Amino acid sequence: MKPKVAIVSLNWNGLEHLKYFCNSAVKVNYKNYFIVIVDNASSDGSIDFIQNNYPDIKIVKNSSNLGYSKGFNTGIEYAITNGAEYLLITNNDLLLDSNILNAGIELFFKDNQIGYMGGKVYNLNTQKTFQYAGGRIYENLDSMPSRGAGEIDIGQYEEVEYFDYMDDVCSLVSKDLIMNVGPYDSDFFFDFEETEWNFRIRSQKYLIAYNPLMKVWHRKHGSTGGNRLTGFAEFNSFRGKVLFHFKTKKRNDFLYFLLFFMFFSLPVRLLVLSVKYGSPKLFLHTIKGLLSSLKRVIELKSIDT
Repeated sequence: MKPKVAIVSLNWNGLEHLKYFCNSAVKVNYKNYFIVIVDNASSDGSIDFIQNNYPDIKIVKNSSNLGYSKGFNTGIEYAITNGAEYLLITNNDLLLDSNILNAGIELFFKDNQIGYMGGKVYNLNTQKTFQYAGGRIYENLDSMPSRGAGEIDIGQYEEVEYFDYMDDVCSLVSKDLIMNVGPYDSDFFFDFEETEWNFRIRSQKYLIAYNPLMKVWHRKHGSTGGNRLTGFAEFNSFRGKVLFHFKTKKRNDFLYFLLFFMFFSLPVRLLVLSVKYGSPKLFLHTIKGLLSSLKRVIELKSIDT
């Protein structure tokens, strides 16, 4: 018998996305899986929709919006408690290819060093255009571009490859990895949660694999209403960036990053928000994210001492 797999997705007022996500999830061509949707205290009728239309989908109800990491962790815990050997951790604003689990589990069986796996992510509206095809390449302190972004799929990324970092729009992970590395770091409410997780995964000698046979079609930034220029996104993006570097760099390297960030990245961000986007007021949220991250850094350092 094939190993038991849980498809785990997170929802917060995402009724419009659940209407297409659930329909694709229940049509996955795999014999031994179940679906778990974690709801972060939605108020838009999401739970009623699932219960009325997809009664076999399991629902984990959180009493408040726990954010991305804590929210997903409740679903991960539920899935493992209920026998999942592998977990497909996925956003709810996408369509799943019906063969995604078969393709992923087959590659896991071929290489037991793999702990985390992703595949081709296409734009939902332009179905042959990549959001990315593979992982992220860490170029410098501010840039971690995704391979293939914006390209048309003409068969250029058809080989299994390994990366240091990979987005978690839709990722297949093993129970073994979670038991050894742990789930998401709850310090990350939204953004940089998978980047920090990828770092820990590699530190425990697991491989992060790109599987070209795993395919999804994703509505970009669906969880933020298609818009990353919001106070919420700005705050959490810059808070997450600082915390990621604190948690993954040596002390001197982190101090170098912080100086670069404060005296170069922040002025550049203000310029971009003001000139390119005409939204200089968003910079206040950038600063709030920085201050919140520094407060958490101080708390963590006090705990260590």
